Amino acid sequence: MPKTNSRNIPTNADALMVPYALSSPRVLMPLIQASGTLANVSDRAYWLYCGQTAVAFSPQYCVVHVTGAGAGAQTAQIGIATSTGPPNKAAKTLTVVTVTGTLGALTGTGYIRNSAAFTTRIEAGAYVWAFFRTAMATTQPTCRAVGSDFGEGFALVTSTAGTLVLGSSYTGAIAAAAVQIAPEVRIELD
Repeated sequence: MPKTNSRNIPTNADALMVPYALSSPRVLMPLIQASGTLANVSDRAYWLYCGQTAVAFSPQYCVVHVTGAGAGAQTAQIGIATSTGPPNKAAKTLTVVTVTGTLGALTGTGYIRNSAAFTTRIEAGAYVWAFFRTAMATTQPTCRAVGSDFGEGFALVTSTAGTLVLGSSYTGAIAAAAVQIAPEVRIELD
């Protein structure tokens, strides 16, 4: 049972995340509401916090909704990272636990996900982030996006990320205040 204040509100923010991460038996969604679309910035990694896991699980896919096609040779990555704690209004170190550059065509529209299922197991208690990065040769795709999180750190960005490498750590910075700050990325268990 989490500690609470006199109004029965949990005093530990971590206690609030665990139930949300398990609110759907098969989809982990960002903790920020979707609100419009965003044209991705080339070579920028977008990280979205999906919660803390209460049980170990094996996610299979990450999904984005492309609403405006990209153009040119496709370079993109999608995957899952973890951190040592939840969002805390500051930059965060994120460690890539699964990543692929093999995903559906971003030169079309619709729901795009990794082509082959991930096989990584995420342990209980992990702080889980979904991520997406594009570096298309001509035009970056436009995606359904999440809205501003008022600097809370539920969406982070790494400008000029370069190729994201399995097992490597990256610094995600607080996204600049805007109506839409990052493409919505979901994690699916099947």
